[in-house]
Amino acid sequence: MKRCTCCGKEYSDEVTVCPLDQNPVTVGGKPVAMKKVREVKARTKLEIQAHLATRPMTVKIGIGFLAFSTLVDFVWEIVVNCLHPSRDPWFYFLFVWTFSFTALVLYFAFRGKNWARWLIVFAIILGTIDVFRPNHRLSGIFNFYALMEFIGVIALFLHASNEWYRGTKKVSPPVPV
Repeated sequence: MKRCTCCGKEYSDEVTVCPLDQNPVTVGGKPVAMKKVREVKARTKLEIQAHLATRPMTVKIGIGFLAFSTLVDFVWEIVVNCLHPSRDPWFYFLFVWTFSFTALVLYFAFRGKNWARWLIVFAIILGTIDVFRPNHRLSGIFNFYALMEFIGVIALFLHASNEWYRGTKKVSPPVPV
């Protein structure tokens, strides 16, 4: 015979959990060492897909503005380099590295990674500070980039975007068709 570890009621050997208080039933009623239950359960693939499907329009607009600004800058650098080719061999490596890294960070921000959103802000702030160094001339293209990046970052930090990045929005599971 087995006993409940809490209330002490006897049960047959087949019973493993007390139906009254949901505590384990053991031989002699002695408490068993309970395994620690992970408080944070891993998100399933379906939950992640559902979260990404609820991406607010503000995130789409923000990443869109930032991606468009990056694309225009990419084309601008290619045109300028064709007119004035660089003799520095590191230029091409840095050119590819910079735009690849930017594209990767934008991808992660679009996929809901909050750290990527903050990295974008940090990079834009550093780029803006760099403009104010001595002998730097502001151009119309800088004003265009600044406006595009400003709109993009503001959109990424609006209320709907903040909730989505924090993951606090309750997502209902998809209904089977």
